Amino acid sequence: MLAWPADNDAKAERSPARTSAMKVIKTATKRSAMKAMKSSKPKGCLPKGVSLSSVLIKTSKVAKNPNINSRTRKVNGLRVEQAMAEVKWRSPGGVMKVYGISDVKYDLLCGYTKIRTQAK
Repeated sequence: MLAWPADNDAKAERSPARTSAMKVIKTATKRSAMKAMKSSKPKGCLPKGVSLSSVLIKTSKVAKNPNINSRTRKVNGLRVEQAMAEVKWRSPGGVMKVYGISDVKYDLLCGYTKIRTQAK
């Protein structure tokens, strides 16, 4: 049955219109579902060829950021697991951080450190 606007106005009834807020909620739900799917990947994996017993060695490459240079000096000669357990460094924002897997990856990728695998 069709309802003309004049009919609804007389009864003070209005059918809910699809608002932009409803679209935002639907989009947000899709985003959270996508994030849940992405988070099912294993996080915090070391790069291929790097193990917890690998030794980090500082290279001669100098970073523009002095905090990174300080961090690489601190991890020089330490095993990855030691560095992640013991080394704390100051971020550019002044926040003290613990040396983590993302730092291992970044330093290796940028060439600030290299690895020496210990023989068993």
